[in-house]
Amino acid sequence: MAPAGKAIKAGKLEKTGKGGKRPGRPAALAEQDVRQQLLQAAATCLGQKSWSTISIREVAAAAGTNSAMVSYYFGGKAGLVHALLESVMAGNLLPAVEASVLAPLPAVERLPLILAQFRQLFDQHPWLLRLIVDDLVNEDKTLRKAFVSTLAGGSGAFLSGFIRLQQQDGYYRSDIHVTWATVSLLSLMTFPLLATPILKDAYGVNPKDLQGDPWINHVQSMFEGGLRATKE
Repeated sequence: MAPAGKAIKAGKLEKTGKGGKRPGRPAALAEQDVRQQLLQAAATCLGQKSWSTISIREVAAAAGTNSAMVSYYFGGKAGLVHALLESVMAGNLLPAVEASVLAPLPAVERLPLILAQFRQLFDQHPWLLRLIVDDLVNEDKTLRKAFVSTLAGGSGAFLSGFIRLQQQDGYYRSDIHVTWATVSLLSLMTFPLLATPILKDAYGVNPKDLQGDPWINHVQSMFEGGLRATKE
């Protein structure tokens, strides 16, 4: 219990008015700031080490608060990584490539837009690659659940919808297995990013070569070459 004349706010003791009452409740914006600072701190920590070795105390310290705030806002470490992945999906990827954006475009222009957005997603959040590798190597069940319900599940569902849209417009063959095609597209999009060190050492691939339009055109050609409907 806080001492008389003080109250707890964002993990710190604050002076209050007479009778132990606070001058006013913390503004909702202030609480949102603390939450956002924790998300940013988690991303910063992920840029330095694997998720399995990061403690909520480290994240809280990087955010300038205490570990109790992680539990308060996210329910713990699992909730924090889930919220972080959700924020990335909602703020960076899905709004840019949702159906309302893709549908008006010519079918041939849709995939390059998607590829460019995914590339931008990983450029802006390089810690995502570390998180994915951490999941693959350590098989963390909590992390896997967060991935499936956010980044993997969300992007998979979106890409499946994209492929169906292409089929409806007669651009992709109607006999294509949508789920398998989705897996193939995800593989083309993510494997080179995950395997960059190996590709560089074994094949002399410059990581910068995987960031430009030539690479996007290559992936589009490889993927759509087998899916595109032929006109009679």
